[in-house]
Amino acid sequence: MSKFLFEGDFKRKPAQNLGGRSRHVESRDITLMKANLERQKRENERARAAAILVIQAAFRGMRIRRALSAALREEFQRASRKEYTIEILELQITRFNYFFKASRDIVMFSEFGQSMLLFEKELISNMLEDDRALLRLRLIIEKGFLVFSEPMPTGRTIVLRLLETFTDWNRVEDVRRTLSLTGPARTDKAMAIIWSHLVLHKNFFEQYNRFLRKKLDVSDPESARKSLQHYDYTIFYQRFLEVVRRLSATSRKFEIGKEVYVTTQLVQKLLLELAKSLSNGFSVNLSATSKGNLVVEYVICPCIANELAVVEEDRTLWSDEWLPVIKKIVQLLTVYNDGAATSVRLRPVMYIFLIMNRCRSEYQTLTSPNELFRTLNLLLPSIDNRTSVFSDAVISEDDDDYQDDMDDYDMKPIEEIELAKEFFADRQKIYDELKIIFKKTKLNRQLSEFTVEMWTLLYPVISCLIGINPHRAMLDFEFLKRMTFERAFVRSMFHHVLGKPNRSIDELVVLGWLMTNLMKYLYDGEFLKRNPLNKDELHTFIRIIEDTYVDIILSDRDVMDPTVNNAKKVIAQTLVNIHDRNKRIHLYSEDLFLSTKFSVVFPMETHGIKFVHFNKKQRPDANLSLLDQRLLRVLTDFPFSLSFHDRVSIWHQMIRSDQFERQIVDSPLGRQHVQIRRAYIYEDAFEKLSPENVPDLRADVRISLVNVVGVQEAGVDGGGLLREFLTEATKAGVDPNRGLFRVDSQNRLYPNPVAKKIFQDYRKHFFFMGRLVGKALYRQILLELPLAAFFLQLCAFGSVSSAVDYLATLDADLHKNLLKLRNFDGDWSELGLDFTITSDELGETHLVELKENGRDVVVDESNVIEYIHLVADYKINREIQDECHFFRCGLRDVVPILRIFSWKEMQTLISGSDKPIDVQDWKANTNYGGGYGPTHKTIEIFWEVVEHFDEAHLRKLLKFVTSCSRPPLLGFKDLIPKFGISNAGVTDRLPTAATCMNLLKLPEFSDIETLRERLVYAISAQAGFELS
Repeated sequence: MSKFLFEGDFKRKPAQNLGGRSRHVESRDITLMKANLERQKRENERARAAAILVIQAAFRGMRIRRALSAALREEFQRASRKEYTIEILELQITRFNYFFKASRDIVMFSEFGQSMLLFEKELISNMLEDDRALLRLRLIIEKGFLVFSEPMPTGRTIVLRLLETFTDWNRVEDVRRTLSLTGPARTDKAMAIIWSHLVLHKNFFEQYNRFLRKKLDVSDPESARKSLQHYDYTIFYQRFLEVVRRLSATSRKFEIGKEVYVTTQLVQKLLLELAKSLSNGFSVNLSATSKGNLVVEYVICPCIANELAVVEEDRTLWSDEWLPVIKKIVQLLTVYNDGAATSVRLRPVMYIFLIMNRCRSEYQTLTSPNELFRTLNLLLPSIDNRTSVFSDAVISEDDDDYQDDMDDYDMKPIEEIELAKEFFADRQKIYDELKIIFKKTKLNRQLSEFTVEMWTLLYPVISCLIGINPHRAMLDFEFLKRMTFERAFVRSMFHHVLGKPNRSIDELVVLGWLMTNLMKYLYDGEFLKRNPLNKDELHTFIRIIEDTYVDIILSDRDVMDPTVNNAKKVIAQTLVNIHDRNKRIHLYSEDLFLSTKFSVVFPMETHGIKFVHFNKKQRPDANLSLLDQRLLRVLTDFPFSLSFHDRVSIWHQMIRSDQFERQIVDSPLGRQHVQIRRAYIYEDAFEKLSPENVPDLRADVRISLVNVVGVQEAGVDGGGLLREFLTEATKAGVDPNRGLFRVDSQNRLYPNPVAKKIFQDYRKHFFFMGRLVGKALYRQILLELPLAAFFLQLCAFGSVSSAVDYLATLDADLHKNLLKLRNFDGDWSELGLDFTITSDELGETHLVELKENGRDVVVDESNVIEYIHLVADYKINREIQDECHFFRCGLRDVVPILRIFSWKEMQTLISGSDKPIDVQDWKANTNYGGGYGPTHKTIEIFWEVVEHFDEAHLRKLLKFVTSCSRPPLLGFKDLIPKFGISNAGVTDRLPTAATCMNLLKLPEFSDIETLRERLVYAISAQAGFELS
């Protein structure tokens, strides 16, 4: 077969279509797409053609209108040269409305307005009878308000008069009656249409507010009054509210534009626009004292308040119409704005409420206290902490670095501080007005019996008042004081809230604040007897508020929400006060206040918190971890939710961190060497360690002692000499014979009130003593220094709130006699008491007034409680206030934060633990020298003797060697220097000690009885200092 032979149809040919020309068959999708494109193209062409027609029509219309306006303007000018009749005037109004341009016809408007005023009655008559005349006049009025805010070379008075005349309901109604026209419904309709179009469609209030801001210069109520002397620019607010008042008294329907309103609906809508304009006009971006906001507050708000408070036929616009508007405006602002904006924009509504009530001679504007609380609940965002982006710490004006540790540690930028001051000054102004309102309100009946409805209205308002001024609220609002001491009411309140599964944080704030204030008036001995809660109920309350506090901290809600932060502070302060009371009366175990969550979560010994973080004038370290930030907040608010052991660990870590930084900064060449004469240890220390010579006592200071013969004692200060120096110097400083300190009824030390008479520079002495104690705390050196409980409380917290209870430790007889006065039922005049107290200073007696004009106030049954508190406050706080303040300043100059410890714990920090001495721990943390060791026979029998000592002898031994009878806080591992026993050789001498080195010099003994006898004799004789 030939290789070129091909079989089959190898040649490809196109398919033949015998019916016609061949073509490619398209898919259905392609066909549809093409059809859509064609359709879209045709629609675009039609739209383009329609747009061209519109543009052409608009252009032709514009040309026609211009031509018509020009023609009407020319006709208007020709007609204005002739004498007017009402028919010609109506025609002129039609022409004017058509061609008027605000940019060129302002002067013409004032001239034409003068002509209209000449036909005032005729125009009003036509307006009432003919809707077309009403339309013409309404358009003229709208143009009048449009040009009113524009600069006018002349004629503003004419325009003002024109607008006043035709917007005045009373004037229109007088004309109707004079001319005996149809019923008053026509007046209502005309005024409703005019004002509705102005308010709802022409932004009347916003334009008018802008005009008033430009026109008036207002800084205070007096300047506002003067600015309205020549002309009352608030007259149009008065006109508007008069129309609203008239409309609210009727029940009619009005067609406004394309909508139909019943009078009630129309009034609500008009008032809502008024409230919105005030809210929007009170600028969020401006401070409360800016010019624009002051115009709203001092000019517009008083006018509206007076109008709302007008009583006609036993009703007011406030109670009937305005309260629903407040609800709507709150909803509106809350939806579209954040908290701060809601606060600021609700402020004018709050001002109106306050001014309205203040202007009434009697309480007439609100029908009942319930209505008062309902209103305040609506307006809470305008004054509550929850809407503030600033914390109270920002506006503190206290320049004392050692006050107000409970304030927030964070600081705001400088530009925010002034704004915050203005915000809180503004809020305080509202608070002061509320005091006036509540004085007019009689709440006695409402507080006699607890109801859930009353509580629901009450607690948000109280929480808000607490947020503004927690310290003064009880004194400023009588109903709060009454409520606090209505035992049955308070008990029912607690039961209701604590029994709820979903209690709010505001409710807990109110309960905590009430409990805090109640504790001020309940002394330790009567705390449970007169407390509305029994022991178990109080236990439950403590657990609930502590759990709430823990949850707030661990969720960081206090950082994100200012309201929660404020609530957290109140709850924490309540816990602090109950904890302080429990420390004195031992009602519950300390474990009740501890949080197991905190102990597990927080890094007690590895945290990064430093002393500087507690200084409110310093910004927190941005590098602090989240856990450290939470721990810092706990230490600031309620440190007692952590165990004492944990807080001491935190304290020691802060000290170690500070010392580590100083070791990096300080060089050996920078150490200060101070030589002190042992015979004049206090005098030399006072001079050489003064702030002028040693500005920073935390720095490394090396001490050398000179003995009584003037020879420097041998030895290098590695810590032991400093320890001995601090022990002896403080002992000399607090010696009552020196005159700086005296002892209380429990033989504990506190500042001598007459020290100022003995030492001219007493402040420097107390500051120095505080620095010495602070240095001992910083170096963890224990001092045998028993300080009075109230004095330690003053050192930690700056003041003693429960002065009556602490008075028992200072003067037991005075405390007993004061408490007897509470139950005195005799003739008070026989006692001859007034609000004064006698002070004896070095034989000089003088009278001190406990309050202003106290010598003229006689003590009786009505004020005996106040007298008791003032006497106790004088003895505990005021009498030694100056001395304690400077001691505290000196203390905190070295250790800036002590508030994390109670007064008992501070005594433990200073003097060591009062728990039984652990001999095994002591033995395990002992160093040996001179050939001694744990297995040496003398050492073995020494520890055998010590193990059989009772607690008294153990403390004598510890004091013999270390000069302090108490062990270190966290065990002997923290004793600096370590406890040591050195071989004194084979000798008949007694055991001796070098207290500067915590060293016991123990001779070798082979007989246990001899060692016991010699050791007991030595420690009982208290021989030790330089005996070897």
